[in-house]
Amino acid sequence: QKTAYDISACLVGSEMCIRDRNRVLYIIGVSQNENELKKVLNHASNVAGVKKIINLVIDKNSPERKKHQND
Repeated sequence: QKTAYDISACLVGSEMCIRDRNRVLYIIGVSQNENELKKVLNHASNVAGVKKIINLVIDKNSPERKKHQND
């Protein structure tokens, strides 16, 4: 079984972070690509005791992100 610490280790060098509150993992930030996000979500789904994962990550190439950068 994975722990929140194991997930944090897979995020080294990433623009994402994880917050753990009441057995809910909040994954927050910017992913470099879809594969990076899938890797993190896969790790998160294997964390013992987690009842829910909330993904608040946006892809760095997302048109929505680029729109906000130009504001």
